[in-house]
Amino acid sequence: MVPTSELGSILVAASKMPIGSRFLICRRVRPAIKFTIGIARAFQRDNGHSAGSGDVCVHYNGCAESTHPKQGNAVVKPGKSSSLPPSGPQSSWRRLRPQQNLILGTLNSCWFVILSIAIASTTMLSAQAPPPSDIQTPSAAAAALTKIDFNRDILPILSENCFFCHGPDAEQRQSDWRLDQRDSAVAAGVLVPQDPGSSTLLERVLSEDPDLQMPPPHSQRRLSPVQIQRLQSWIAAGAEYSSHWAFQPPVSPPIPAVNAVAAPLHPIDAFLQHKMTEVQLQPAPLAPRQTLIKRLYADLVGLPPTPEQVAAFLADESPQAYESLVDALLASPHFGERMALPWLDAARYADSNGFQQDGDTWQWIWRDWVVEAINRDLPFDQFSIWQIAGDLLPDATTEQKIASAFNRNHLLNGEGGAISEEQRFVVLFDRVDTTATNWLGLTMACAQCHDHKYDPISQKDYYSLMDAFNRVDESGVPRFFSSRIRIDSPYLELPTPENQQRIADWETRIRDL
Repeated sequence: MVPTSELGSILVAASKMPIGSRFLICRRVRPAIKFTIGIARAFQRDNGHSAGSGDVCVHYNGCAESTHPKQGNAVVKPGKSSSLPPSGPQSSWRRLRPQQNLILGTLNSCWFVILSIAIASTTMLSAQAPPPSDIQTPSAAAAALTKIDFNRDILPILSENCFFCHGPDAEQRQSDWRLDQRDSAVAAGVLVPQDPGSSTLLERVLSEDPDLQMPPPHSQRRLSPVQIQRLQSWIAAGAEYSSHWAFQPPVSPPIPAVNAVAAPLHPIDAFLQHKMTEVQLQPAPLAPRQTLIKRLYADLVGLPPTPEQVAAFLADESPQAYESLVDALLASPHFGERMALPWLDAARYADSNGFQQDGDTWQWIWRDWVVEAINRDLPFDQFSIWQIAGDLLPDATTEQKIASAFNRNHLLNGEGGAISEEQRFVVLFDRVDTTATNWLGLTMACAQCHDHKYDPISQKDYYSLMDAFNRVDESGVPRFFSSRIRIDSPYLELPTPENQQRIADWETRIRDL
């Protein structure tokens, strides 16, 4: 048996363990506990009688294998037992004979000893292990080799742990300075560029005083050693800020110099090899040609190659065989179908309204336009302008009007209790959010109710953008167009290519009369 004083110290030590260590204890001890309970239940199922006042009565709801609805186990009730067991098929009371009580008590002591030993061993292992900050993980090693980038490495830490109380939201701000603005943080001494030791930010992050520690203990947030190291390196380098990537124009970075494994290297390969060298990774060997053709087909057209196409590629020994296959797949009509998939997802495309009767629409016409635009390599500026406001262009063509159906991919609620004006604003909110996400690279939905807490977007900005969409003659609910089609105005009625040909033929015959 474990002495009481030693057991008490073990339990106190275990109570101070990290959560992960305690969970490890549970995993180690659980099989022993399950084994003990299994034996105890076997004794309890025996038909015993005669028990003293110290018996334990075990009540099973139904048969011995059923469980209590709340605890998932038998309900154990210590105390005096009734002289007569309850009657009825739903109750099964079992008394334990004295010798069974002795065995059960011994088993209970055994599993308690097992638990104590597990706690003690885990405690000793935890004491011998180095503190988390001294462990060099692969992520930490990679971070140490990489130049600190504010938007990639620092901004997520500040946004997650600091900006709620020291950021853009004036109503939640707990100080006169702002950590989302460099000048404000530097003026307050929160950041002292090139001097991490004098920066209040790190002083509070490293503090063990619960009244000074940041983030506060009650927030249930704690920076990891890697995050703290990044903050230290960032401040030591000057604590420079940079604006959100969505507000920066794209700039082509210089191609890094690398030792070419196989010449000539594509610029993308140079970036990949440079990064792999930083994190001490080796490139994978060249894949076999049958694997390459499978990857190309999956990536470019989303279809598997036929056995004949694989055989032809394997038989092509020309040095440009790979490039020729890529060109052929780029020219395939299936290329546009494959490349359109992520855009259709981002545009919340669907073939129906999405509510109740879920009537069909003609949105597939816009979908086919997206596929065709990608296949003919429509420039992205036109691809964007036509979809956002193609119907507003001077002398807008039918194609440009079809492209503007990007704004009609929203849900349409035709339920009987739907309020038209309310649903119309639901549609407007959806358009603002989707447009901002796809073209601005920002989530503006927060500013629908208040100024954005993390990005420089005010509530006024949100509704100013919504005003651009609030000029369409629409009701917000679908109207009955046919037994299958339910759409809302405005819409275009256009002939199919077959109808256009028949119309042209009739016009020609009329002119010839």
